[in-house]
Amino acid sequence: MNAVTGPPVLGVVGAGTLGISLVQAGLAAGSPVTVLVRGGEDRAASRSGAIARALRRDVDRGGLPSEQARRWLERVRVTTDPADLAGADVVLESVPEDVAAKRAVIAAVESVVDEDCLIASTTSSIPAATLAVGARRPERIVVTHYCWPAHRMPLVEVALHARCGAPARQRLDWLLASQGKHVLRTADRPGFLTTRALFAFWDGAVRLLGEGYDVAAVDAALEGYGWPLGPFRVMDAAGLRSVARIHDWLAPSLGHRFTALALLSGMLGAGLDTFYDRDPDGGRRPRPEVGDHLRARMPVRLSGTGPSRAVDTVGTQPLARVMDALADEVALAVAEGVLSSADEAAAAYDLAFGFTGPNGGLRAWMAGAAIPDPGSSSPVPPSPALAGVTPT
Repeated sequence: MNAVTGPPVLGVVGAGTLGISLVQAGLAAGSPVTVLVRGGEDRAASRSGAIARALRRDVDRGGLPSEQARRWLERVRVTTDPADLAGADVVLESVPEDVAAKRAVIAAVESVVDEDCLIASTTSSIPAATLAVGARRPERIVVTHYCWPAHRMPLVEVALHARCGAPARQRLDWLLASQGKHVLRTADRPGFLTTRALFAFWDGAVRLLGEGYDVAAVDAALEGYGWPLGPFRVMDAAGLRSVARIHDWLAPSLGHRFTALALLSGMLGAGLDTFYDRDPDGGRRPRPEVGDHLRARMPVRLSGTGPSRAVDTVGTQPLARVMDALADEVALAVAEGVLSSADEAAAAYDLAFGFTGPNGGLRAWMAGAAIPDPGSSSPVPPSPALAGVTPT
């Protein structure tokens, strides 16, 4: 292994939204980065342009000096030839959530890299043990679930399967230390911690739409409580097709608990692939037909459901229900041994998504902190969320 005083030579397979952010994280750590994409030279040129535009956005926001961005671009190579990954210390796989596709990437990478190269999947839901099946050297396959945007968010969820070797662990430590990441070790189980909890949160939010709340109302209420982005804005950013695909993969393992999210496939089939329409000037407008579609198909609806409710009518009770759905899933993950501590799990979740809330985010919520009632000056306590699991 190269001397750990310097950053690792990095490969990234896939240059979608997360892949480009992984490139930025590597560049910020000082790594030279080779990016492997599918297609011909036009595709490579397109992805090179996308990386340059991502860096330019950081320059325009004032977070990156223009000269530094130029130097970083000199350390990026975008290619369509897997052989160009030879010499990488670490390769990050960042293709869509499909077991066969990810195993194919692993096989292609293993055919060109040396025996010490670490192969880390950025999957948000698929265990490392599943991805390692069929690998030449399964002991070097690990999961590094970066929180998007990977170059800004500090938390990386790490899952290792039982056959993971000591050299892979050392190289993993080297990678994440070079990037200054906060590591959350979870059991190697579907959804790990953050994805299964996020899906419970999203499921609760979608259920509100079926009860008459509109998209903007729910997003605004949760952003007002401390989330950087509301649930529907995040789902739009992630892509509803990706969310639906991950849901379908997780459902058998997690007992089909996310029944409202199961309706996303029907939404997509009806041509509803976003919660918002984008205006030419970059603004967004909620799509009222989404709520209509969900209200007609929600398996369980509260009595008294009426037309969509405006933002100022989303009060404490709906917020509490969505937050409790999130907290209950975190508590269940702890009870199942995904993490050993509810307090650690809640703190990590807050770090992963930049969620603070007026009283300290999910960690405070699970400890029983009060939240302000939008219609009152007095705080209203949330309903119980831990179901017998006590934070340490």
